Amino acid sequence: MYNKLSSDLQKLLDTSRLKEWNNYKKFGAAKIISRQEAERLVGLGAEELPTQWIERDKNEFKRTEETPDIEPEMKSRLVARGDLSKIWSRSDSPTADKESVFLVLSFAASRRLMINSGDLDHGYFQGEKLAKPLVLRQPAGGLPDDVQPDDRMLAFVPIYGTKDAGRGLWRRIRKVFISVGLGENFVMSALYSYSKDGVAMVLVATHVDDVLWACDPEASDVMKAVTTELAFGTLEERSLRFCGVAILQSDAFTVRVTCEKTTRKLESNG
Repeated sequence: MYNKLSSDLQKLLDTSRLKEWNNYKKFGAAKIISRQEAERLVGLGAEELPTQWIERDKNEFKRTEETPDIEPEMKSRLVARGDLSKIWSRSDSPTADKESVFLVLSFAASRRLMINSGDLDHGYFQGEKLAKPLVLRQPAGGLPDDVQPDDRMLAFVPIYGTKDAGRGLWRRIRKVFISVGLGENFVMSALYSYSKDGVAMVLVATHVDDVLWACDPEASDVMKAVTTELAFGTLEERSLRFCGVAILQSDAFTVRVTCEKTTRKLESNG
């Protein structure tokens, strides 16, 4: 339990909420509209959903009875109440299974290629633009901006919490991959490859907004085009985590896969 004054915690929340709202503006995810404009759009068939702040302390697991005063590191997400949506939309979106991941790792080891991974910066905001207008009400506590209490938001891209957000992101990633020459595997929909003269040069697996790949230097322009078109938050190589497992590649290109952190979370029945 964090023992500092609650006012300190509120300041941290204010900061994390402002960071999240600035990302909304950075990616053009939504704009502020008046209540009158929102009512007009709803009258034309737009759906209106409430939103809420989802927040967590990233340092909570570090805090114990011996170290109770580790300061919180707050992360805020402004999410839509997609569970209240009455409009049907497809929500399925392929993600890489373990076989796809291990195929990429095996490809890298056997061809002596470096393993790379990256996560998209606010991935859902990089999804396909919405085909229909979506009106959002402000969350309890409002927005960290100079807006009127009854103002609304008009969303332009998939928003966290909406039913089709994951599919919108998958469709955008797939479209980018295909545009740069990657081909979708006909068995594993979240696995892509690039070949030249019948020889595989690139293998890529995706899991929501996380991407894992191995690329022959001769085809580096393919992945460079991907990382240029999609905005990645972090890029890692050789030592990384993907789909809950830790991946470590040696200088000899052999690959070691472990899941120690996941195992530690399991409760013993003995």
